[in-house]
Amino acid sequence: MRDLITDITGQNTSNQPYFAAVTMSRHPPVRKLLALPQSNDGEMLIHDYQAMNFHMPLPTERPLNVDGTRDAKERRIEISLSISEGDTLHQTMTLALRRIGTQDLGNLKPVTLRNVDAIGDLTRSGIMHISQDQIDRYVALSGDVNPIHRDQRVAAELGLEAPLVPGMLLLALCQPFIERAGLKAASMRARFVAPLIVDEDFRVSVQSRGPDRARTYMYTRDARSVAIADLVLAPTAG
Repeated sequence: MRDLITDITGQNTSNQPYFAAVTMSRHPPVRKLLALPQSNDGEMLIHDYQAMNFHMPLPTERPLNVDGTRDAKERRIEISLSISEGDTLHQTMTLALRRIGTQDLGNLKPVTLRNVDAIGDLTRSGIMHISQDQIDRYVALSGDVNPIHRDQRVAAELGLEAPLVPGMLLLALCQPFIERAGLKAASMRARFVAPLIVDEDFRVSVQSRGPDRARTYMYTRDARSVAIADLVLAPTAG
């Protein structure tokens, strides 16, 4: 996961990736929780929001426990996971999927950032894009089988020029820029406001929101935001 983040952003992450937990999606009990239900004709599921609490870095090469719940309502599915080692809690994660009509996908109203060159960034990325090959690498790590991320035919049927970038991959790209600003996230809550397609140019911006909070924006060349993530910051040493 770290290598994939570096490949896309051109930036190294000094810490273990916040979203390393996606690799646990390959385990059968977790995959069952994350399994996509059958969509009705003319409808699809989109990533609505994501919340994570980073209590401790995930250890490597040691067994971890994953517990979860799934709450399915008529138009929304909410999945909660906790990752622990014995009695030690490492991460909690909640993600929500929203059911919308396929004809409404192009009508999602993104937030347009005004005066984007003067919003007081702590740091900002250069222009980036995510290739289909990089998405395929993410899919191999995460086990995400949603065809909207890989199938050009499915994308075309939904009126899209190309497959969609997975939301969790998009959020993972924030980490090196959060670190470059000298910050460390204790928790993150993100909402996805518009789709980002394969090979579409975008930037990541990190803003201070006070002594213990920050916000990251992911937006396209025309200042159309695709995701906004609010961070609660971990205390700094000393």
